[in-house]
Amino acid sequence: MPTLKNLFLNSLVSLIFIACALLHPVVSMQETGWLLNFTLLIIIHLLVLKQLWQQPKLGFVSVWHDPLVRSFIGYLSVLAYGMIMGWYHNNFYMMSQASFNFLIFLPLCALPLLFKDATTYKKYANFWLLLAGLSLIFLIIYVWVKYDFTTIRLTNYDIRTTYPWLLTTIILPAALLYKYPKHSFKFLWLLLIISSFIAIVLTNTRTYLCSAVLGFGFVSFYYFRKKLHRSNVIIYSVIIIGSTLVLLVSEPHLRHISYNGLNRLTFSYFNLKQAKPLPTSTAMPLNTNADWLDTLDNFSNGRLENEWASAYQRWQQASLVEKFLGIGIGSTFKTHQGESQNYIHNILLYCLVYYGILGTFLCLLFYWRLVQSLWRLASVSDSARVVGMLGLLLALLAFAQLFPIYNLLPFNLSLSIIISFAFLPQFFKPKTLG
Repeated sequence: MPTLKNLFLNSLVSLIFIACALLHPVVSMQETGWLLNFTLLIIIHLLVLKQLWQQPKLGFVSVWHDPLVRSFIGYLSVLAYGMIMGWYHNNFYMMSQASFNFLIFLPLCALPLLFKDATTYKKYANFWLLLAGLSLIFLIIYVWVKYDFTTIRLTNYDIRTTYPWLLTTIILPAALLYKYPKHSFKFLWLLLIISSFIAIVLTNTRTYLCSAVLGFGFVSFYYFRKKLHRSNVIIYSVIIIGSTLVLLVSEPHLRHISYNGLNRLTFSYFNLKQAKPLPTSTAMPLNTNADWLDTLDNFSNGRLENEWASAYQRWQQASLVEKFLGIGIGSTFKTHQGESQNYIHNILLYCLVYYGILGTFLCLLFYWRLVQSLWRLASVSDSARVVGMLGLLLALLAFAQLFPIYNLLPFNLSLSIIISFAFLPQFFKPKTLG
């Protein structure tokens, strides 16, 4: 039976996840969401700090020997430096950028300390992520019913539909389903996975769908390698893929959206190969090359040449110090179309431009150590929830490579929970990690 303390903590963190799932970009609603989040986070921060103070075994010298901890400190240094550079350049817009959004959730990385064992924490953390994903599914259904989006994408009506919570309701239930095929919740897990795939298709966001398929494919491959679970993977994968395809084909609106998405993904690629090259002179008015712009809009919304090339050119033109340390969060660059922009649909290029060569190296090192630690923990503990977190991490990074979700609260909140899983060996004895 869960203790009263665990129920209290679960209620607090659940509210945070729901608020982040439904936090609307409109200012009036955003102020309410921020107030709720900060109030709850302050309480959790104080509880975590109190518990850390009472943990003598977590001495700095002993923890420093863990490569993940060292890379994590380097990662935090990069984020802190990016914030300082943003303040130096008076770029207060950085309050909504990746550094700040992650640092406010930093104490959640030590959240397992508030629970008596690793198993209890993993169950609660799994519940929080699924709760956020379920909230987003209901939001997408609500927007779908309320608006007519036969000609306009669903994401144009509500930006929240691109929040990456649906990755959690696909990848985490899939890991549990493969590991526990006879569990009493197996039909609920199946329903969550299929509903999430349908919801992603409704958003008509190619990157979202590809990231979900990547995470789902990783979890499926992980358990397919094990002979004990191979038949479960085959059976449930066929059920999930088959049911999703049947629903997409049988329902007229879903069929229309699926066709449009497939058309954007395939036919525009062949048109791109026939497109004229990007004008070498940035002074040339790009509106004179309508065919080139139309082709890029069809394939990548102009990001490949208009945004990515411009951001990389801004880094090339920076001073030697800025190339090494970054230009500072919030600083803008000019796109080829002449617009000022301070975000990039590519997390790797974002790190290079705003954190520099040093920051990019430290970020990549941390992500690599995080993957290593989760893989090692999954092998030792044989925990489906840890495997799910590893698949979720890969899917989030893939999504961030083509979409600026790294600036959003849901991405950084999910990342802090994933990091807390990787730190479980620091908080609990090895035999209790299963």
